[in-house]
Amino acid sequence: MKFYITTPLYYINAAPHIGHTYTTVAADTLARFYRMAGYDVFFLTGTDEHGQKIYEAAKKQDLTPKQLADKNSEIYKTLWETLNISYTRFIRTTEQAHKEVVEKVFTKLLENGDLYKGEYTGYYCLPCESYLIPEDENNPLCPDCGRTMNKISEPSYFFRISKYADKLQKYIEENKFVKPDFRKNEVLN
Repeated sequence: MKFYITTPLYYINAAPHIGHTYTTVAADTLARFYRMAGYDVFFLTGTDEHGQKIYEAAKKQDLTPKQLADKNSEIYKTLWETLNISYTRFIRTTEQAHKEVVEKVFTKLLENGDLYKGEYTGYYCLPCESYLIPEDENNPLCPDCGRTMNKISEPSYFFRISKYADKLQKYIEENKFVKPDFRKNEVLN
């Protein structure tokens, strides 16, 4: 039986901190447990090397985003080796192989009509790199970190999940692989 586990692909705008380490050690613990239980485990970790936060961090250090990615990605990789993390694959989103797969999948999704272009408008928190709903739109503070959020609007591609909703719902209900149950209910709702 196969078991797949991944950490987030960590943003490389700064060196890793205890949160990165906690997540990676937790994933490594699961990977080791399932290997000992006889599963064929694939454990992915790596770095996400794109985004506004990375661009801004590179600019502050007088580096290109790629230079910052090269420097900081190596720090993550070295730390995981020092901690004896048993990952199967360390991926970088600037790798040519990653770019080719993303391009292929994106093109296929467009051809199948699974993506459509629209506009996303919302409040964005740069440090958290997330769109959030502020409690007060006149004073939009991020509910997670307390910093001021900016209202932005940008063209975006959206996945047409409605096309697959019935099949996905049936599969999730029949195979019971989303755990814990409250997460399954979250996915289905």
